[in-house]
Amino acid sequence: MKKLLVLFFAASFAFLACKKEKDSDNPVVTITSPTEGQAIATGDSALVAFTITDADTHGFDFRIINTTTGDTLFLEDEHAHDNVTFSKKYKMPDVSMQLRLILTGEDHNGNTTTKTVNFYTTS
Repeated sequence: MKKLLVLFFAASFAFLACKKEKDSDNPVVTITSPTEGQAIATGDSALVAFTITDADTHGFDFRIINTTTGDTLFLEDEHAHDNVTFSKKYKMPDVSMQLRLILTGEDHNGNTTTKTVNFYTTS
């Protein structure tokens, strides 16, 4: 009986020790490139750069869409457990168009932040 009590208390302690506090803070999302209204020459590469900061980051997804047609040109998502610093170049279309970068960062509690940047390609 004594062993059973010790086992019960040990299991209870382990369960309570792993319990996380509820996090209600949204991730902090910062897009550094492209900038709002930026013109990029058709066919050139555009830098997509951003950071996501949160004590309990879960991941992100971003897409670049053609705002006229709604078509998705680029899509990336990543599962991450630390703060995110992302920087990658993408070749832009060979035609002029209005584009929008949509970035969503999420933490393990389901809190999200979405930011957008509108930019365009021009010849």
